[in-house]
Amino acid sequence: MKVLLLDCLNNKNNIDTHNAIKSLIKGIKSAGGEVKHIEISNLDIKPCLACTDDLLFSSNNECRCDDDMNNLYPEFRNSDIWVFATHINSNGTSEFLRNFLDRLEPLFQPFYIYENNQSTIIPQGNKINGKILLLSSYEYEYANLARQISEHIDSLGLLFSKESENNILFDSERIDEQRLNMIYERGKSLISNESKS
Repeated sequence: MKVLLLDCLNNKNNIDTHNAIKSLIKGIKSAGGEVKHIEISNLDIKPCLACTDDLLFSSNNECRCDDDMNNLYPEFRNSDIWVFATHINSNGTSEFLRNFLDRLEPLFQPFYIYENNQSTIIPQGNKINGKILLLSSYEYEYANLARQISEHIDSLGLLFSKESENNILFDSERIDEQRLNMIYERGKSLISNESKS
């Protein structure tokens, strides 16, 4: 199983969340999964331009923003499991993740081909299948926002016919060895349960 883990942390000092990500990766690998870990903060990802609001919009299978996001679309298409990892606090991490999620639109837009003054629509076939998971720590006062983002990830799963795994949300003040072990086991089950189906 190929796992795309998108590390949406914008603070390298968030050691607890980094440790949770490491535990999840170890669990995935121990069950035979292959992980592609991408740190989004190292990429040039511009804000969404809302191109699809234009009545004359037509998709060419890429985003019109010329940035690193266009290199990620093939990674999404070739991965069985998508994991989004973040920390939610007052520093805008949630906006960072939301912009990234908005930029997934080319994955489900139909592809248009123009020939002989006629357009042909080729559906993307957004039935990508597989699983989707959010791993997120949060500061106590942002627990409700963490739940809202979790629901957003679940909706994304519906859009791409990905089975939503019970998202892992935890108060960043309450991370301990027991919680890290639980996250490790969830990583293993992501792969072992996928293999059984």
